[in-house]
Amino acid sequence: MLGTVHSEEVTYVVLESFTNFFRFAWNFGKIARSDEPVRIRQAKAPDVVALRADEYDAITSELDAFRETEYLLSTRANAEHLARSIAELREGRGVVRELIEE
Repeated sequence: MLGTVHSEEVTYVVLESFTNFFRFAWNFGKIARSDEPVRIRQAKAPDVVALRADEYDAITSELDAFRETEYLLSTRANAEHLARSIAELREGRGVVRELIEE
């Protein structure tokens, strides 16, 4: 490989030959048809994992939801307020309101 080019979240691999390109393309084709992620072991760098984009999107969506929940529960006051609100909803004391469109 000649090197890598980084762009925000994506790292592009710059290959030194078409042979390497076709080898990479064939392997990524196998990954795309598989339901399992593939660990790529490297001798002089940390391992990486390749998986289908739809699997990646699902994982990051779940992680975003977890981070939002963690943030909402990060203070005692907010966690207590949310617990009271959930209890009110379970007791049937929720209020239905129209959303305000901006």
